[in-house]
Amino acid sequence: MLELALKKMNWKEGDDCHSHGHMGDSCHGHGGGHSHGHGGHGFGAFLPGFQSPLFERPPDSTQQPTKFSHPEDSSSWDIVKATQFGALERCKELIESGYDVRQPDKENVTLLHWAAINNRADIVKYYISKGAIVDQLGGDLNSTPLHWAIRQGHLSMVIQLMRYGADPSVADGEGYRGLHLAVLFQHLPIAAYLMAKGQEVDSLDINGQTSLMLAAQKIIGPEPTNFLLKCNASVNAVDKVNRNSPLHCAVLAGNVDAAHILLEVGASVDLENANGHTAIDLAHQVRSPLLIHMLNVVKTERIKANSMCLKVFNKYKVYLLCVFSVIVVGAFGAILDMRTESWLLKGVLLGCIMAMINLTSRMDLNAMAETYQQKSKICFILGASGETGKVLLKEIMKSNIFSKITLIGRRQLNFEDESCENLVQKVVDFEKLDEYAGVFQGHDVGYCCLGTTKAKAGDEGFVRVDHDYVLKAAELAKAGGCSHFHLESSKGADKTSSFLYLKTKGQVEADIEILGFERLSIYRPAVLLVDRQESRPAEWMVRKFLGPLSSIFPTALSIPITSVTRAMVVNTLMDGEHKVEILENKAIYSLGKI
Repeated sequence: MLELALKKMNWKEGDDCHSHGHMGDSCHGHGGGHSHGHGGHGFGAFLPGFQSPLFERPPDSTQQPTKFSHPEDSSSWDIVKATQFGALERCKELIESGYDVRQPDKENVTLLHWAAINNRADIVKYYISKGAIVDQLGGDLNSTPLHWAIRQGHLSMVIQLMRYGADPSVADGEGYRGLHLAVLFQHLPIAAYLMAKGQEVDSLDINGQTSLMLAAQKIIGPEPTNFLLKCNASVNAVDKVNRNSPLHCAVLAGNVDAAHILLEVGASVDLENANGHTAIDLAHQVRSPLLIHMLNVVKTERIKANSMCLKVFNKYKVYLLCVFSVIVVGAFGAILDMRTESWLLKGVLLGCIMAMINLTSRMDLNAMAETYQQKSKICFILGASGETGKVLLKEIMKSNIFSKITLIGRRQLNFEDESCENLVQKVVDFEKLDEYAGVFQGHDVGYCCLGTTKAKAGDEGFVRVDHDYVLKAAELAKAGGCSHFHLESSKGADKTSSFLYLKTKGQVEADIEILGFERLSIYRPAVLLVDRQESRPAEWMVRKFLGPLSSIFPTALSIPITSVTRAMVVNTLMDGEHKVEILENKAIYSLGKI
C-alpha cells in the first residue's frame, strides 16, 4: 500500500511545465519539463495521510516534524516505516540486529533518503554514525538525500547533511544541482545558505542553465528572479544549448514580472540566441502585446539615452542650468533698464522670457519622463472609479511612463474612449482584502484615491473606507514590493482634530507613514473643482462660490482636480528629497502647473 500510494503521488515529467518550442528557441534544456518528484516516491514527505506540504503551504524548515502518535506498536514496524515516522529506538533495534544501513529498498531509495525527506535529524545522525553514505544516489531521479531535503524545504536538514559532508554541487538525474532545486522550489532561505557556503549564483546545471534562467522560465512572478539579481546573478549569461539569456527565457514563458525586473537591471534587448532571435523576436512569436510594448519602449529609450547630444547634456546639465539662470536674470535686468517709455514693449519681452522658462521646464520634464520610461515600472491605482482616480488614470496614460497599469477596485470599469494594451483590472472585496494580497504584488508605484463621504456611508462606513481599507491596501502594497506610495488626503488633515473627517485623514496618514515606504507622498488638496457625476449639493454650492474666487486666488480655498493629478504624475518623475513628503494645496498647485 505504501508503494502504491507513493507512486500515485509522483509528479510526472511535463505535468506542470509549458513547452515554448518556438522555432527551436525553447529554454527548456530538460526535455521540455522537469519532474519534481523524489525518485519513484513523489515529492511529498511520508507523513500520516500523505499530506505534502508543498501542495498546501511551505513547511517551516526550522522546525522538526511533529512526532505523530500511531495506534500500532512500533515494535512491529519495518525499518523504512520506523524511519519515516521517527521511531529512533526501533531503527536502532533493527540496525543492531544486522540490517545494513546502506542497503537501498527495491526502488533504490536508502534509509538516509527517507530520514532526510522527513526531517528526522536524530535518525540521520545515527545512520551517518553507522556508515550511511551521505551523497548516495537513489530513486528514479538519482537524487541524493540532500536533494530530497532541499526539495522539501527542510533548511535544518540541509545544514545538518552539509555538516556531514554532503556536496550540493552533485547533480541529480534531471541535471539539477542543489542551488537550482532550491530556486525551482522557491526555498530562498536554502538558496541563500547554499550561496553563503560557496555555491556560485551563476553555477550551471548539467544542461548549461543558471538559476536565474530557470527562475525566469519556470516560476511566474517577481520572485525568485528579484532575489537572484540581488545576489548579483548575471543578467546576460546564456545557456549552452540555445544561447538563450534569462530575458529570452522570461519572454518565452510569458513571465512579464521577471522580464520587467530583468529589463530594469539592464538586460540586453539586442542579445541574439543560437537562432539569431532577440527577446523582441520571441515576444512576437509568443504573441504577447504587453511584452512587445515593454521591450520596444526600453529599446527606444536606450537608443535615445545613448545619443551623443544627450550624453553631453546630461554630463554638463548642472553647468548649463547655471548659465541659463544667469542669462535669464541678466535679460530681466536689461529689459527693465531699457530706455523706452513703452511698458507694453517691456511687458511683451518679459512675457517672452517667461514663456521660454516654461518651455525649458517642460523640456526638462519630458527628459525626466523619457528616463523614467526606461525603467519599465509598474503602477496600480486604487479608486479609479472616483473623480480623482478617473482623471489620474487619463493623466498617467497620457504620460505613458509605466509599462503596466493595474486598476484595483470593487467592480470592473468600462472605458469608451480610452484603450490601453498595458491596462489591467483587478476586482477585489475590500472586506476581505487579505485574500487578494497577490493583486498588490510586483508594483513599483501605488496611487491611492480611495474615499467616500459620511453622508453616503455614515460615520462607521466612512472610517472603514477612508482609514481601514486604505491602510490595509497600503500594507499589502508595501509587502508586495511597492517603493513609492501616493496618498490623496485632505487640507487640514490632523489626527488630533475634533472633526471626524480631518481626524480620519490625519490618522491614516500617520498609520501609513509607520509602514516605512521608501518614499511616501501625501497630497492635501483643498476643495476639488470638478463636475462630479454623483450629487453632492453642499459641495456643488461651495464650488459655485469658489470657482470665480479661484481665478483670483488659485490656492486659497480650492484647486482644480486636474492640478492634483498632474502634480501626482510630475512628482512621480522627480527624486524625492525626503522619505515622507506632505504637499499642501499651494505646493500641489505649483507642481501641477509644470
